Formats: sequence, C-alpha cells, structure tokens
Amino acid sequence: MRISTYLPIIAASSFLAVLLQACTEKEIAPESRPELSVNETEIWFSREGGTDTVIVTSEGLDYLNAYSSSSWISLSDIDPETGNLVISVEKTEEIGDLAGEVVVYSELDTTYRIKVTQEGNGIIYDRSSLEIMNLHGKVKELSFYFDPTYVWEQNASYLYNLKFNEAGMLTYMEYFNLNMGGSKINCFCTLSYDDQNRLVNIDVKTDGVISMEDMTPFEYSISLEYGDHGKYVDVERIFGFLEENTTWLWYRVWMPRMIKDIKRVTVYNNVTNPTDFYLDFEINETDGSAYLYTSEEPQLLNAYTFNGQYTATVDYMMNFLGIITTDSRLTYTVEPESGYLTHLVQTSSVMGDTPIMDKTYSDVLCNPLMTYIEGLNFNYNMLIERNENSDIIGISESNHGLQASYQYEYDENGNWIGITDCNLSIEATYPFETERTIVYY
Repeated sequence: MRISTYLPIIAASSFLAVLLQACTEKEIAPESRPELSVNETEIWFSREGGTDTVIVTSEGLDYLNAYSSSSWISLSDIDPETGNLVISVEKTEEIGDLAGEVVVYSELDTTYRIKVTQEGNGIIYDRSSLEIMNLHGKVKELSFYFDPTYVWEQNASYLYNLKFNEAGMLTYMEYFNLNMGGSKINCFCTLSYDDQNRLVNIDVKTDGVISMEDMTPFEYSISLEYGDHGKYVDVERIFGFLEENTTWLWYRVWMPRMIKDIKRVTVYNNVTNPTDFYLDFEINETDGSAYLYTSEEPQLLNAYTFNGQYTATVDYMMNFLGIITTDSRLTYTVEPESGYLTHLVQTSSVMGDTPIMDKTYSDVLCNPLMTYIEGLNFNYNMLIERNENSDIIGISESNHGLQASYQYEYDENGNWIGITDCNLSIEATYPFETERTIVYY
C-alpha cells in the first residue's frame, strides 16, 4: 500500500518538471535575427551612363535607406513593396574610370556595400573614329561628312559613302582630289585594323590614270606597324609628308592627331620613283627624343621631342614659298592626363617670331578646332563658334572677310541629318551636301 500511495506523487512531480523546463526553454528562445541582402554587389556603367535596379531584400527590419559615396551616382528611394533601388549615372566627361559605392543600411548596424564603376573616355587618340569625328551612336553608314572650315579651299574635305565597323572605326570612304591640271580625281579608300582597333592598312584606288596609253589607274597603299615605345607621335608630319607625295587622305578630318607606338609606315604607289618607301620611327632611349627616317635614303625627315608620352615638338625642313628650304618647328601643347591638344604652333626662322600657323582647340570630348591662323598659303585668321553638340555654327575670318553660319536638324542620336540654314559671305568652292542619311547598327 505504501508503494502505490507514492507512485502518483512521483509521476506528478516528473510531469511538472518537464512542463517547467518547456516553459523555461520557450521563454529564453531567441527572436529571429533581422536580415538584409541585395541581389547585386557590383554594377558597371558605360561612359554614356544609364540606370540599374538593385533588389533589396529584408526581414525583420522596419527601416531601410541607402546613400551614395559620390555625387555622380544618383539614387531613388527604396520601394517598400518591391525593394527596388534605382541607381543612375549621367554621361561622363572624365578621362579615367570612375569608382564609388552605394551603401544600403537599416536602423541597426546591418549594411551592404555595392561597388559602382563607370568607364572613362580614355586618351582621345585611342578613341574610335566616330568619337574623333563627333558622331554619336553606333553609326554603320554615313552618306556625307565634311569640315565647314575648308569650304573656301580648292581641295574641300568632303567625304562620301562612309562605312564604320561595330567598334566605331572608319572602314571605307570616298572623296575627290584635284590633280595638277585642276581636274577631279575620285578616290575610293578602304581601311583595316588589328585586334586593338589600330589602323594597319589603307588602300586607295582612283579613277585617275597614270598613262593614257594603257589607262592604268592610279592607286596606292599605306601600311602601319607598331612597337612598344609608348609615345604618341603626331600624324601631321607623317601624313602631311605623304600628301606632299600624292597620297591624299584628308587625314586631318578623320584620323587622331597622334598615334601611339607607331614604328614604321610603308608606302606603295604606282606613280612615284621609287614606287615604295619606308618611314622608320626610332626612339632615342637616352633622352626620349625620336627620329623619322626614309629608308631608301637614310636621311632625317623629322626630329621629335616629347613631354611625357605626347609629342612636344617636331623639327623638319620646309620648302618656303617654293623658293628656299628652311628649318621649321611644330610645337604641341597637350594636357598630360587626357592628351587633349590645346595649342599647336608652326614657326620658321624665315618668319622670325610670327607663326606660320597657330591653332587652338576646345577640351570637349572630340577636342575640336576653335581658332585657326595661317599666314603662308591662305592667310586665314578664323574664329570658330560651335554649339553644345560641337558642330560648327559660325565662322568669322577677318583677313578676307569670310563669314559663315550654319543651323542643323538632328536625329535622336544627336547627329545632324540636315543643314536647315547656311549663310556664306562668299560662295563655297564646291557645293556641299545639306542633307545626309545615317544607318545605325
């Protein structure tokens, strides 16, 4: 009897102990930990800018916010229902890449950092043909291109039927040149590039003939080879020299003003003697200067000095007014970070302190010409006015009283498709196109 009397008491005590333990465990069970996460931790934008949406996920948090570390990064509020956070950047004018971050946080110490980068524009001479020519969007074909500052000259820089590859490099163009008799020679130019978008070959065929006997068409080709000296070499005295030897290219219109790592330029044509020759570029490792030689007759053509990696001066001999040969110098003033050319002066001992040529440039993305003084052939003194798109809207030339004004119609990419108004104080040497067709990729 005594045993049976205590069994219910023991059972009740055991049940009570289990119940107390369960209650105790329930009372001290930790609350669920607040959570915060984002679906992207790195975002990249092109130089043109754009927007991206990050999804912020949270649990157990009543308060969410975000801020950017840099003024060029714009943010929306975090949508409380979807968690969407919109990150935006504008088109950049910077040369180098931009880096910043967006910090997402709550009222607690819970944060997430999102890395944001935007590509810069890079050195101007390394950019695409489209950027150098102030064309926008992924242009595939362009019916006409010209530089209005040349409209009063005998050889006008009118380019037709231009084609570009998907990297934005010019691959084909047509233009005309005048021979010594004054008749037009139509030129058909094909350009090719390596895997770094460096120009490696130029082929030009024409409808001009060498000989009336066999009607052989005049043609030429130019190949470019590269080294690794790291210098940006001016093209004025390379391709200017080639134009003096009948290879007209209108390089000032579409080509960068300096080419990096150029080592050799080989020219072939079926007119001159010799029909092929080299321009060899050599760097002096001691003082950083450089020399350009012709290989057939190893004579010095140009002598260069550099400011950092950019051409600073070029010394060469110039035929002055067809009478005497005199020393001449080109002096470049270049911004060291971007490569932007701000000033180019040509001098000669014959003219003393008076420049033969003096050009100034704007520091906007395509680095366009703003003033042009030339005291040798045309005696120009030009002041150039451009709109916000860097297209020429006014030219005032004081020496000859030349005046020009232009107004444009633009497409959705910011390229002009029509000249809606053009006023010239003196008629252009050759009529130019006032409407053009653009095909995009």
